[in-house]
Amino acid sequence: MAIGVVNDDSLSKELQRLSTGRAVPCHNQSTADVVEMPHRGRSDGDNNVPSSLRKIIGETSEIDGRASAKELARAFNISDSSISAYANGSTSTKSYHNRERAILDHINKRKLKISNRASTKLMVALDAITDEKLNNAKLRDIASVASACSAVIRNMEPEPSKMINQNEGVQFIVFAPAIVSEDKFDIIDLNE
Repeated sequence: MAIGVVNDDSLSKELQRLSTGRAVPCHNQSTADVVEMPHRGRSDGDNNVPSSLRKIIGETSEIDGRASAKELARAFNISDSSISAYANGSTSTKSYHNRERAILDHINKRKLKISNRASTKLMVALDAITDEKLNNAKLRDIASVASACSAVIRNMEPEPSKMINQNEGVQFIVFAPAIVSEDKFDIIDLNE
């Protein structure tokens, strides 16, 4: 029998012929067994989390705190261990020590943005501490603003242990001048 679309009588006849090994007259009742194929791909209950969501959950955990990240992850049925992995810059707990640059860069950029903003406010607060204001204002109030801003900067700057490359600080690159031999230049003889 050729593969294609067939009517019920032809299907029934072919099924019976295959099961007995010989041709059988057809009757209108079709029977067939559905055989389940082995499961391929992710296990039941696993969800494939997009990279953008990993970045957002990691950022939320690092900046707003773990409780906020748990609430966000619960909406997408993401486990607590995955939250820890995303905050670390990894895609899963299996790859905890192999950080993904895209996630880590996203988290560090967001922290740096907050740190820069706090740095600007810190400078304004420090500029506000003048000799006149020290005599007239409560120094405690002005100093507390400066202290709070410096704490924000310290907390928002990426930790060296969370950087992919440990040498990602300030780098100075010095180029040595190229050495050229005399043979490369045109020689002009001068007579005195």
